[in-house]
Amino acid sequence: MSSSDDSYLLDRTNATETARLNAQHEGYITALGYHIHPAILAAHPPTAALKVAEVGTGTAIFLQDLAAAHPSWTLHGFDISDAAYPPPVARPTSLALHLHDAKTPFPAEWHGVFDVVHMRLLTVAMGAREDWTRVARHAAQLLRPGGALQWCESNYNPTFLRTAAARAEDAGVTLRMQEVFDGLYHVLGPAMAGVYEPFTGEAVVVKGALRAAGLQRVWDDVVSSDRDIETRGKFARVNTAVGVNLLKKMRGEDALSAQDLERIEQETASGLYTRFDVHMCIGWKP
Repeated sequence: MSSSDDSYLLDRTNATETARLNAQHEGYITALGYHIHPAILAAHPPTAALKVAEVGTGTAIFLQDLAAAHPSWTLHGFDISDAAYPPPVARPTSLALHLHDAKTPFPAEWHGVFDVVHMRLLTVAMGAREDWTRVARHAAQLLRPGGALQWCESNYNPTFLRTAAARAEDAGVTLRMQEVFDGLYHVLGPAMAGVYEPFTGEAVVVKGALRAAGLQRVWDDVVSSDRDIETRGKFARVNTAVGVNLLKKMRGEDALSAQDLERIEQETASGLYTRFDVHMCIGWKP
């Protein structure tokens, strides 16, 4: 069953949203070039049977990828809702999924169990600044000594670019796609202000949360979302869909007209796309 305290802003039960989440996953993995950061893998023998947890697992697509690539690994996913979980018959035997709200402590039975904890794109589930540190602290409890936590977030301040194939006249300052994101920031800004801060210095939200949770050697691996030329268009559609769906959720279905949606599709098809920084923040448990 799903928790009544689910803070996810989109519809988990919608098949379209599940497909979008899985496509978004592919985009992030392509941009990063890995599932588990190479520095984390290098700390273990190549044949090690790792224990990996994902907090905020969503559709569990990340863990399903790991199960296919590493059959000997033990994988556990946690989320406040099971609405997007694959059915039990579709889950690999090495994968177990559980209900848990990451803003509350994990049961003691899970403490010190995992070699790696993965978290990604939890922004829309966060409220106060303290939530970031609270979630990081609870996730860090899952790690064994020497284990690593990796937390992937984006700067959510996209630049709107055009490929060589896009026409200059399609890049006007009144682009509907850009207006969608500007409207989204206006609606969500107060709750998500901390995420918009630059990922530099000691005030970084995620890295600061990892340090506050007691993790050491905290740093971030930064890549551009458009690093892979072949997937720029697909990734643009996925991320624009997030903006469209969130804006409708916050302002109602009439926030965007059919004409608006058609123009956004035309802009994307013409070669316009969004670019943003992807940060994989990593910390190690002493």
